[in-house]
Amino acid sequence: MSTLSDKSAIAYCDYVAHMRKHECLGWEQKIKDGKFGDAELKAHTYGGLLHGKHIAYADAANNLAALEASHKELVEALRNLILTCPSNLHCDVFHHATHDRHDFTGKCPVKDRYEKSISDAGIALAKAEKLTK
Repeated sequence: MSTLSDKSAIAYCDYVAHMRKHECLGWEQKIKDGKFGDAELKAHTYGGLLHGKHIAYADAANNLAALEASHKELVEALRNLILTCPSNLHCDVFHHATHDRHDFTGKCPVKDRYEKSISDAGIALAKAEKLTK
């Protein structure tokens, strides 16, 4: 993120330096000189490009910061969820929809999905934690 912020600051400084050139001076100077030609138009156009570059980098840095904060919150929530989920549950503690009903000796699809979800959450947490290092 600091790289984007740095690029935003550099682009802003470039913009300010560029806009101090004679071709970019305000309308008062244009009237005084009686001139607004191709050089001035190109200079203002380039100044707009530099200003847009600054804004784009600043927006990207702000969006990245918000994503990083959300990522940290999601990692913490996932960690807490995994730590607080019970393990070694029996089939009879799960709600069974009509399509999930099975005989007493058969595999329990609800329990299987629950255990797979906890396992998948652990894998996702490990990957997410690698991104924050």
